[in-house]
Amino acid sequence: MMISIMRPCCRLLFGFTSAARLHPVRRFDISYSRLLGRRPLVGNLRHFPFPCTASASAGSYVRRHSTSVETVGENKGFERIYVQGMAAVKPLVVDPIPPDGGTVVNSGGSDGVKAEAAAEEEEVVEMELPIAVEKEVPEIEKEAWRLLRNAVVNYCGNPVGTVAANDPASNASPLNYDQVFIRDFVPSALAFLLKGEFEIVRNFLLHTLQLQSWEKTVDCYSPGQGLMPASFKVRSVPLGGGNEAFEEVLDPDFGEAAIGRVAPVDSVTLTEPKVAPPLIPAWLVDWIPERGGYLIGNLQPAHMDFRFFSLGNLWAIISSLTTPKQAEGILNLIEEKWDSIVADMPLKICYPALEYEEWRIITGSDPKNTPWSYHNGGSWPTLLWQFTLACIKMGRPDLARKAVAVAEKSLSKDKWPEYYDTRTGRFIGKQSRLYQTWTIAGFLTSKMLLENPEMASILTCEEDLELLEGCACLLNKSARVKCSRLAARSQVLI
Repeated sequence: MMISIMRPCCRLLFGFTSAARLHPVRRFDISYSRLLGRRPLVGNLRHFPFPCTASASAGSYVRRHSTSVETVGENKGFERIYVQGMAAVKPLVVDPIPPDGGTVVNSGGSDGVKAEAAAEEEEVVEMELPIAVEKEVPEIEKEAWRLLRNAVVNYCGNPVGTVAANDPASNASPLNYDQVFIRDFVPSALAFLLKGEFEIVRNFLLHTLQLQSWEKTVDCYSPGQGLMPASFKVRSVPLGGGNEAFEEVLDPDFGEAAIGRVAPVDSVTLTEPKVAPPLIPAWLVDWIPERGGYLIGNLQPAHMDFRFFSLGNLWAIISSLTTPKQAEGILNLIEEKWDSIVADMPLKICYPALEYEEWRIITGSDPKNTPWSYHNGGSWPTLLWQFTLACIKMGRPDLARKAVAVAEKSLSKDKWPEYYDTRTGRFIGKQSRLYQTWTIAGFLTSKMLLENPEMASILTCEEDLELLEGCACLLNKSARVKCSRLAARSQVLI
């Protein structure tokens, strides 16, 4: 797999006999295929990255010149092209530039051209032509793309999504990892979109909308129309008539086949409550750095969860739920507490883990959510793309590159696990599936966002000043004071 980048590697020198002809760009765009009868002047020029056409006024001027080409010498690294104003001579000569940068030496056929050219007072306009060169894609990215494409699910011959995990060597029951999860497909969709492959995303959206109208019973309860399924699977069902014919159908799952029935960690309400000092846990006093902060979870009135939840805090930055100062504080905290939140594998889904009595009470002694595992302090590589997006938005791509470099050391070697265990994320999760699709897609999305940071703007939300104005007016005690956007911004950016 190859990608192209551009760099200038040859020069076009156009000679003119008067100052009136020193503006070729304003008079006409230069098309080497038109000028040279579609013969490539230099081998690499066929990679010229954009089309050019000649205007009518320029055409009559160009036609007064010969379009013949004379290649001189064997060094084709750099060549000069001279367009002379004399119709009686061979006006277009290709001369190589010597490697040592010395005088151009021409051999055969062009002495008369140079003699007449020297007799004229000519000025030269130099232009740089970009040439496409190929850059080798790292092996880990090649492997990731191959695995992502192998995870694609087809329905009636068209791609409609990616399975949650696709481990060809696993003999364990697939549970529902062989289904297309609505949530899990998000990083896959972003990877394909950033790659310029839109069909699979379009088909996924269309079929997901169709599945919303299904009438299905879940635990003796019929979901309302419009409910989005958690996942779906392509099944083959036999047709009637005894001819052994089959047809493909999409079978949605509205939650009855859930892997585990534990409270999701990504559903915590994020607020900034006023917390009384006695409620602050002892670990937080020692852990929180001087530089930085984060949003805590408000589970119910006077019941806060003081753990750091990566997903909620990152999306608060991406969606502009935080002020710029708060967003900077969250990233500063991650940087200051790198060994706690990133360590050997980015990123901790939450910190710290529930242990001892808290673990027994809150998780019900869940064996999958033991301390520093799964949703209880496990490390999830799929969070990498969301961290990258937040860092780019806040002008901190260096922080994202550092995290991607950490992940690159282990992901391919460990066969792209779903999550990692232990306090530092050193070991593969004890019930982690290998070749987890959103781990693969999240890594690819992070790499492409860092290569093209301008694409991050379509995935983030900026501050809505009109909304801020309304919020600021509500906070103002005096209804007679006219609110302005400037005043609204001043109240929010604290």
